[in-house]
Amino acid sequence: MRRQRNIKIVATFGRSFYVLDDYSALRDISESSLEQEGILFQPRTALQYQPLIGGTSSQGASFFTSKNPEYGALIRYYVKEDHKSTKSKRIEKEKALKETNIPFPGWEALDNEMVEAGNEAIVVIRDMDGNVIDQLVKPLKKGMNHVNWDLKQPFGTTVNANSKNKNIRTWRFNVKGGTYNAQLYKRVVGETSPLSDPVAFEVKRIRTNVLTNPLANETEAYTQKLMALSKALSKTEHAFNKASKQLEKFEKTLKFTTSNQDDLTKEVYALRSEMHALKLQLKGSAAKAEVGEKEQLSIGYRIYFAANGLMGNSYGPTKLHMESYDMAKAMFEELQPKLDQFSKVKVPALAKKLEANGAPAVLN
Repeated sequence: MRRQRNIKIVATFGRSFYVLDDYSALRDISESSLEQEGILFQPRTALQYQPLIGGTSSQGASFFTSKNPEYGALIRYYVKEDHKSTKSKRIEKEKALKETNIPFPGWEALDNEMVEAGNEAIVVIRDMDGNVIDQLVKPLKKGMNHVNWDLKQPFGTTVNANSKNKNIRTWRFNVKGGTYNAQLYKRVVGETSPLSDPVAFEVKRIRTNVLTNPLANETEAYTQKLMALSKALSKTEHAFNKASKQLEKFEKTLKFTTSNQDDLTKEVYALRSEMHALKLQLKGSAAKAEVGEKEQLSIGYRIYFAANGLMGNSYGPTKLHMESYDMAKAMFEELQPKLDQFSKVKVPALAKKLEANGAPAVLN
């Protein structure tokens, strides 16, 4: 639903002007509403288009541009209480003890403070059928807050538990135009509860495509099978990488074997050669990549190009994108049994042999 934007513009004699963009949320605040535990204000209609990503000009400091509003749906909300952490409450009490000794809370209390989960505000986006499209998470803070939804739906395939990256990388594809609901929740000490009722808003394309995609009806099914293939590849590749690292350690443990050293050495080096051959099929030639020499596209690249039909455009996947998926699927189905045999059978079997002949166990 469309709303008046409520823009306040102030100009000065110094040839400057200031814009307070969309203060409509302030009109919805009343003395009684501020007593509620939380408020999610009515978002304005979110206009959907393809944002251009450009760089700065070559004029240096003489060229000035201001930051554009974030693309997507701006969602403003109010939280009455922020539920301070146990550590914050303790520090506040200690600050009040100016004239007396600060008591020691005890090691158990300090340990509990260190592992206490942070409190969060969560805005859940749903379609009109009640399906969860996205969840926007921010720290739970008292007062007026906002979060921006980029009008995309995330598709998670796999998460590497050993990754140092705190953010989980996902595929994000444009949603269809139409009506969506936003609802505000809080998560305190692991317990989630609603702070507002659902609020409906519109996602509207600024214009209709000039060209109509004849494969548009296949987009949803195509997305699902593409994500399934991406997940299967990631899981298989992860198992292969773990087994490869384990095999590399086998070479170092050979000197600890007390029997059958010659036979075990031959097995380790034969499996090492097989590993490198599988890596060539899975990821391509590292030597060619180092100098930029052309190489046959890997399965991962084929999937990436197949997914390009869902990103950065409003047309959708073409026949060429779908053919790239078909090629990736055929390549994976041919290679997967060999990778699984290496990761799940050959490397574990060799590990048992080495350990039975005096080598230390390699923990993976």
